Amino acid sequence: MRALVLAAGQAIRLRPFTVESPKCLLDVGGKPILAHLLDALAAERITEAVIVTGYLGEQIRAFVRGTGVRRPFPVTIVENPRYAETNNVYSVWVSRERLLGSAFVICYADILFHPDILKGCLEGPGEICLAVSEEIHAESKKVTARGSRVL
Repeated sequence: MRALVLAAGQAIRLRPFTVESPKCLLDVGGKPILAHLLDALAAERITEAVIVTGYLGEQIRAFVRGTGVRRPFPVTIVENPRYAETNNVYSVWVSRERLLGSAFVICYADILFHPDILKGCLEGPGEICLAVSEEIHAESKKVTARGSRVL
């Protein structure tokens, strides 16, 4: 199973913290957010991580090169050259050839979550799993559910 890690965004709402650093490399609990995600992926049956970069992508590349020894899977970097004018769907599109022929999980590089959430999704009975927090603020809510249906 592969992991697609979306890391192309500019994180404008977090400026000035993200003027010189991508959001996924901001420190939380003593290490970058992306390191927390890679650790969670390493604990599961991930065979490769495909990270889509854009904004300050060279810093993400350098981070991945510098932490390669600690990962049990290879990391491939794919660039979204149109990150400033597109969204996550386009980042998935530019990485599509790396994902063909294998099941994959999509993760945001800049969102912290408990590793049990990933484990639950990967071990779930369905082919598709969407992890959604119901405690999310209304301004950032992207999905809503009615029973087990995502609306």
